[in-house]
Amino acid sequence: MFKTRNAMLLIVAVILVSGVTTAAYFKTATPATSSSLSASVNPGVSQSTYMSNQTIRSILDQAYEQHRWGARQQTLLNILNARYDNRIDMPR
Repeated sequence: MFKTRNAMLLIVAVILVSGVTTAAYFKTATPATSSSLSASVNPGVSQSTYMSNQTIRSILDQAYEQHRWGARQQTLLNILNARYDNRIDMPR
């Protein structure tokens, strides 16, 4: 039958294969997230993270220059306008 050394090698091989298989499963089962966008540009993050007026203005300027005006840019413009409207006794 098997010698003790061969049995130990077989057990180690089975453990390694099961570990690699489990790691591969969890790596492919987790949803992919987009890491190409920074936190200040990512629309999902902008709903829960404060963006400075300067950041919003730079995003709007870039969208205007690249002729890419969409719903997100309109939302950012509304946020910026609301911040200015909420300031008391300060000119726009």
